Amino acid sequence: AANPAALEALTVRRFIERASPAQHDQLRATVTRLEQEVSNGADMHQLLRLKDLFYEELLRGAASPTIEQILAGVQARVRLLRATSMSQPGRAQQMATEMRALVDAITARDVDLAIRLCTEHLDHAAATGLAALEKSSTA
Repeated sequence: AANPAALEALTVRRFIERASPAQHDQLRATVTRLEQEVSNGADMHQLLRLKDLFYEELLRGAASPTIEQILAGVQARVRLLRATSMSQPGRAQQMATEMRALVDAITARDVDLAIRLCTEHLDHAAATGLAALEKSSTA
């Protein structure tokens, strides 16, 4: 199976190489909306929609049909984990902070930092999501 972390790292790298200034602005604007929604206590579905939008914009800027095809298959699994992870107390705020750091690194065109943040972000979401799934399955 494809490794989501490796794919996202590649997507981030391609975005930094290829995206237009307007695409950078769009990505930043989406993270700003995400932060606003989190501080307004938005419901999880709204946050997940914005997060999906973020990844769609990242893919569009990366301009790689191959990555898009592979990630489309991975997204459904990732979305379940993401939803489970996001419902944990404090996770939405942490996620917004991580997304902000990631978009700052992308804007600064710091590939190594962006990839590290991207990987850490996925690790946190997966760890939180898996812990929550385990808790609910043992209940």
